[in-house]
Amino acid sequence: MLQRNGLSCIGLALCLCFLLNPAVSAQGPVDSTTTPLAIPGADLRKQLEELRDKTRIPPIDAKIDDIWKAIPELNGSEIDVDKSYQAAVKAAGNPYQLVYKELPAARTLSSLPPTPIYRGNPGKNQIALMINVAWGEEYLPSMVRTLQAAGAGATFFLDGSWTTKHPDIARKLAQDGFEIGNHAYHHPDMKKLSAQKQREEIASTNEAIRKAVGFKPSLFAPPSGSYSQTTVDIAAGVGMKTILWTADTIDWQRPAPTTIIRRIMTKAGAGTLVLMHPTEPTAKALPELTKQLQQKGYQLVTVSTLLDPRRAVNS
Repeated sequence: MLQRNGLSCIGLALCLCFLLNPAVSAQGPVDSTTTPLAIPGADLRKQLEELRDKTRIPPIDAKIDDIWKAIPELNGSEIDVDKSYQAAVKAAGNPYQLVYKELPAARTLSSLPPTPIYRGNPGKNQIALMINVAWGEEYLPSMVRTLQAAGAGATFFLDGSWTTKHPDIARKLAQDGFEIGNHAYHHPDMKKLSAQKQREEIASTNEAIRKAVGFKPSLFAPPSGSYSQTTVDIAAGVGMKTILWTADTIDWQRPAPTTIIRRIMTKAGAGTLVLMHPTEPTAKALPELTKQLQQKGYQLVTVSTLLDPRRAVNS
């Protein structure tokens, strides 16, 4: 498969194949099993430029959607002609690797006014698992083992009072490579609080997390998804993005694991943010859920990775 973030195994013969066969996709993945052969005397640079123009993927600007609110940008991609040409010359007639470079978007997420985020860019073939933790620590070891076995990333949004009681668990989650986010301190209804109380909820949780894991998080998930524009502005004022979700397991109702899997699989798509909690049915559903999502070709990543404008490998 073609890797837009780095190198793809393709050579001059495939360039010629593309130029002579318009049926070859301009934006889809290239089959890396093709055996490229050098063509002596060919105008390689011109062919690379033509292939670059035919296969260029333009960047997608960040925007504010009526339904999904802030949607992050996604870089474009094109063949780096100079570096690819150098690779071809160095290969001296043997198969070589095309080099790609990313094209930044003109409008970025950071340039938008403070706005909540409910999903990633649908052009990025990734899904982020967001696990809100204010209770249920007894199910975390099983969930972590499942995620690690699947090679899946996840973001754990930690309640501040829970973190104060369980700093060792919070620290272990961070040490295991998972992203840590802020889920307020007392699991309040943020939109019903005064601006000062909202600041205290976010600041107190940031401090609890800093003491436990050694750094301040950059993401805030309001409890129960309840927020006001004041909430979003306060979070943005301390350098934090407000994160909601695209698909909800509704696992706090303790449904059957098969119900959790069905709820997510019917809504899963590129850029989806999946909300869950540490519950017994969630822990039981997670192995099959991660398996089915990955079988559909989705990379399971942290929220920050999903929001990153860099293109995913093979996206």
